[in-house]
Amino acid sequence: ALPILNQQYISAWKACSELATAFPYLRRKGIYDPNLKIMTEKNGLEFLAVPLINNGQIVGLQRIYQDGHKKLTPGATLTGSYYLLGAASLHDITKVYIAEGWATAKTIYELTGIPTVCAFSADSLKNIANMIMQYTGVKNITIAADNDQFKNGNAGLLKALEINYN
Repeated sequence: ALPILNQQYISAWKACSELATAFPYLRRKGIYDPNLKIMTEKNGLEFLAVPLINNGQIVGLQRIYQDGHKKLTPGATLTGSYYLLGAASLHDITKVYIAEGWATAKTIYELTGIPTVCAFSADSLKNIANMIMQYTGVKNITIAADNDQFKNGNAGLLKALEINYN
């Protein structure tokens, strides 16, 4: 069972009707997703809510604040969780991009029209790629990892290189 606080966030997301049409983060990025919603913390701070999907269920939310800072809802399940753009389900894909973050995934989908999965972190890239290959048999996967060349370790690139497509 999901932790109670996470369940409360998910219930609030399902009940929320405020679509994220004019959220500052989206305007800066020049992108929009009609499935995302704007929610408000108890302290009045607004955030863009991106659902984490695992086994067809919402298991948490990624909160993206106006300044771009990101946090998961308390108790959210990141392992195996994703957000799919451009297809109703993973069964509908024959080719896919996997990106670390939502904005990158959305941009790739808008530019290519190819279904794209947001893995939410560099650490999840390999897990999501393996899950897609096992679940769907699809091996036509392109990893769009962040190239954090100026950060210590360049996690996105290193994690992408760990993926075995065989």
